[in-house]
Amino acid sequence: MMKKLFLIVLLILRAAPVLADGPNGDVVIWGDNYTLKEGQKIDGELLVYGGNVQLENGSEVDSGVTVFGGNLDIYGEVDGDVTVWGGNVHIHSDAIVRGDVMSIGGNVNRDSGADIRGREIDGLPFEAPR
Repeated sequence: MMKKLFLIVLLILRAAPVLADGPNGDVVIWGDNYTLKEGQKIDGELLVYGGNVQLENGSEVDSGVTVFGGNLDIYGEVDGDVTVWGGNVHIHSDAIVRGDVMSIGGNVNRDSGADIRGREIDGLPFEAPR
């Protein structure tokens, strides 16, 4: 019975996109695309599971951005690290990232004029054990 109940809860959670605010102004998105509009600011981390993300010009994330299973387009500012698992990162010409940018299972694309103050990392930043 517990196994069936767990399966039902899991299916319900997967079916509905969720926007949840975490502690310290964090924003967590489950199963949906997300756009941070011009002039909007997140006072914490942005975490997106299973969706594409666009940070418009004039938007700002006060900490880092993490995306699992989606692509990230940055036109605005990120005041921390950017990590994308299973997707690509595109940093456009007016974007500012004040940390490292890493894509695991995808690529980091940087337009000329983009301001990245940390490292650009494609893949894991260390040698995986064999």
